[in-house]
Amino acid sequence: MKFTLPKNYLSPSQINMWLRCGQQYSFRYVDGKKCPPAVAMEEGSTYHATLELNNNHKIKQHEDLNVKRLFVKFADTFSDRKKNIKDWEEETPDTIIKRGKMLLPMYLKRFAPFYQPKTTERLFVLQLGTIPIHCVLDTTGRLHLPQMVNPKSSVVDYKTVGKRQSQATLDSDIQLSAYGMVAKSELQMENPEVGFCDLIKTKIPQVSYLSSPITSERLRWFKKIAFNVAEMISKGCFPLAKPDSWCCSNRFCGFWNECRGKTQRRKK
Repeated sequence: MKFTLPKNYLSPSQINMWLRCGQQYSFRYVDGKKCPPAVAMEEGSTYHATLELNNNHKIKQHEDLNVKRLFVKFADTFSDRKKNIKDWEEETPDTIIKRGKMLLPMYLKRFAPFYQPKTTERLFVLQLGTIPIHCVLDTTGRLHLPQMVNPKSSVVDYKTVGKRQSQATLDSDIQLSAYGMVAKSELQMENPEVGFCDLIKTKIPQVSYLSSPITSERLRWFKKIAFNVAEMISKGCFPLAKPDSWCCSNRFCGFWNECRGKTQRRKK
């Protein structure tokens, strides 16, 4: 079956967006509308850029950069990115910089020593029938955490999150499912370790790593989801999110004022 897609391909983030709210997907990818990035997105992108610098250095030198060098990169990157932020919610530049000072040395102590990266920010294209799935992997490499008997070939994705993710969340995560398929089909990893290295923005920040098994059943489920989403998009089907869902709010949807927000305004 030939599918008609706005970008001519799908990605894990596109699939997730359509599943959350088809109308949000339509605004973003069909109409091509963009909204100012949220503060959480810019903070997350800052960590990604900082850890990418460290991983690129470690690929060549097999050692991590020192925390001072990483923090300079973090501060400089955030100084540029904060100009795009319109709504700071409950954050301030100082709280984000302070959090970076806590999380970066924690990362260098609790995760980085056990990980030797091989690639960073590499694009892979999965071909599911006639559907190209674009996956940008934060990093692939060799992971040997203290609890592991042997080192494992790994795909690691960095997440900046407000709370620790549950195992159940990871076991059904579409992004990890796609990355697992890349690990097996493109990188020829027999039993890949696929997981999130979470930078957790709790009152006392934490760094946590949690992986999720990639089974043949899970990959079949991912393929079914991808084909279903591609079919619905091709048919012009963009269902609204449930109004009581967390994503249907002014805080979590940049298009809320163009959609449900219009019905919430009272006439003066």
